[in-house]
Amino acid sequence: MRKKVLTMFLVATLVLSNFTVLNVFADEITYTEDLCIDQSKISASSTGAGRAASRAIDNDITRNYSSTAWQPDIEVGTEPHWIKYDFGEGNKKRIKKYTIVAGYIPAYGPRDFILQGSNDDVNWTDVDTRVNATYVDVQTPTVFTTDNENDYRYYRLYITKTEANIVVIIKELEMMEDINDPAGSSSDIELDVASTTYDLVRGNEFTVDVDMRNATNIYAEEFNVNYDPSLFEFVSIDSVNQDKLKLYHEDHSVSGKINLILASLGADYAISEDSNIVKLKFRAIGTGTGTIGVESGDVANGEGTIFHAVCFDKSYNVTGSIDVNNDGTLDLGDLAIASRLLASGSEVWGTYTPDVDYNGSVNDLDLTTIVSVLINN
Repeated sequence: MRKKVLTMFLVATLVLSNFTVLNVFADEITYTEDLCIDQSKISASSTGAGRAASRAIDNDITRNYSSTAWQPDIEVGTEPHWIKYDFGEGNKKRIKKYTIVAGYIPAYGPRDFILQGSNDDVNWTDVDTRVNATYVDVQTPTVFTTDNENDYRYYRLYITKTEANIVVIIKELEMMEDINDPAGSSSDIELDVASTTYDLVRGNEFTVDVDMRNATNIYAEEFNVNYDPSLFEFVSIDSVNQDKLKLYHEDHSVSGKINLILASLGADYAISEDSNIVKLKFRAIGTGTGTIGVESGDVANGEGTIFHAVCFDKSYNVTGSIDVNNDGTLDLGDLAIASRLLASGSEVWGTYTPDVDYNGSVNDLDLTTIVSVLINN
């Protein structure tokens, strides 16, 4: 994993009157390599003289511009022109630095332009605006940095003016992320829990899904699931899509806490959308209100960068024993009554209490719960 580089600058200023020493600390930003590497992902507003957009990311700034640069079609009129890169579905980037190499002569580099980002290729947000940009020569990349805090799938250089309104030629275009601030690093990845119901009866077995949201290119996860052991008993766990995501570590030796580590099974199985990643089964063993939730969640992308996920919990309410016919015991007779009343509402129940999950009607979940409690009691 690439580590954050901390460079400390100590500037000592000796002032004869009071011997003042000034300490200055600064973070050195470390950027990724160029991320625009797939020539099939780049396009432009137009192409002139056979100089396709793909030539602007061919990683060649040494040869003559005519074979290694992009040029728009000057026959379609003057500015604006644009050149765009698509990082692909589910693969957003937070571009913090980009470079441009002008083609043929420095004056052919774009002068006024906007770096824009989009997630739908329709609505564009300005990321960085430049006016009167200049270029030293046609061999040296001119570097631009941004304060971008958003993640986008598409980025385009939207050119509004060239030097003396002549043709624009770009020999090379590069885009980079800050290694320490890549897409998703601002704690927007979430780990949450969800169940079909949060109103339980003692003896109930129920499932808790752990869901990941706002993920991009995630390959590994480690987190704790905490629960109240006076109310809930851990039963079992299953990973979701076991051919794509494997549960490598499971530790529930500490009462009320389960530590889990999962990893994707290959390059094709990154998590890049909202997903359910694991299912846990619990049994309600007490009565009262308690929580089940995720804590200390870390996830990592394919480059080895670790992100701290925002974690959530849910509150569950557990009531006493099930007794459909109110005779003081739960047996097959209670199941039979609930079965007869399946799909009915309270207007036909009389003195019976078959609505185990308190949703206003008798459904299959009520019958499943009664059977579960019968078996476990």
